[in-house]
Amino acid sequence: MRKSAQIVSSVLSLGVLALSYKAGIDQAALAAGPVGSSSTATIQTSSFIKNQTTAVKTGATPTTPTTPTTPTVAKPLIKTATGTLVNYAFGQVQVKVTKTDGKLTAITYVKSTASNSRMAAFPFLVKYALQYQGANFGNLGGATYTTNAFKQSLAGALAKI
Repeated sequence: MRKSAQIVSSVLSLGVLALSYKAGIDQAALAAGPVGSSSTATIQTSSFIKNQTTAVKTGATPTTPTTPTTPTVAKPLIKTATGTLVNYAFGQVQVKVTKTDGKLTAITYVKSTASNSRMAAFPFLVKYALQYQGANFGNLGGATYTTNAFKQSLAGALAKI
């Protein structure tokens, strides 16, 4: 058989195999190739067949399929620090802060005491500190000393990160 006839036969065989594979026809029955052809092929994956067909058409050397790589996902950089214990006129405040990838993400109280219902200010102070990403927010009305003590401990913790 002439070289050009062999190439045409191979291309047609691969095309039939590729179409058959896509259509879900029994792979074992097609492994022997089309009737009257001496070429045989083994189907490994559809990407392998595509690669072989493209290589025959372009004259390139066929390559074997590669295993896809999983992208590496960077772990977030998490830092925590505890602020100083601040004693003030109505109690004590000490906070622990967490920064994830440079962003303030959590503030917890290590110690928080306040008299005369000033404890109600603590959730608001955390909310504002997270919203403003630090201690740069105004004082809460009626809780100026508590706010200042909170900001002092927060600033101490942030300075450590």
